Amino acid sequence: MEPDLKVGFFVEIVGIDKEKDHIYEIIAQEGFTYETNDGTTSEFSSVNSGSESGSKTIANMEPDDTPKHLYWAVPSFEDGCEYYFKVPTGTDRFSVDENKSIAHLNNLKSPRFAPDPKYAFWAINDFFPAINAKNNQGFAITPKVYFDGLKYKLEEVKADRKAGIRSQAKLSKINIGGL
Repeated sequence: MEPDLKVGFFVEIVGIDKEKDHIYEIIAQEGFTYETNDGTTSEFSSVNSGSESGSKTIANMEPDDTPKHLYWAVPSFEDGCEYYFKVPTGTDRFSVDENKSIAHLNNLKSPRFAPDPKYAFWAINDFFPAINAKNNQGFAITPKVYFDGLKYKLEEVKADRKAGIRSQAKLSKINIGGL
């Protein structure tokens, strides 16, 4: 299910800076699609059978840092690799470092042409996911991850307006990495 955010709503971004609160107004919204290794990007190189890619940060979802953008992203897959996510980079999302067999995503859980929104996550500039692909196929493969979702253009709210906005029904808290 897509988030209920619209132009004119406010979001408080949690998880990017413990020292400061970050409240933004949504000034534009659009759908987005991003795919790794699409010919202009090369996040992953070929992974041999039985090997892992190592964590690769997907920093090119937004090549321009200004203005800030908030992403609601649903990952999907076509190949048979197991994908272990850290969202944001360094924070386990669908697995833990100690036992990677606990949870992963793959083309059975979220196939390319029927992405499962229960695996959606939030991301913002400089806090994109890192993904480790494990190849259990009997041949080498170059992992590929697709992201579909919504992209929100943000404008930071000035300090003197924050107190009034906190009491509004149109303020949503967004946990980077979470739903």
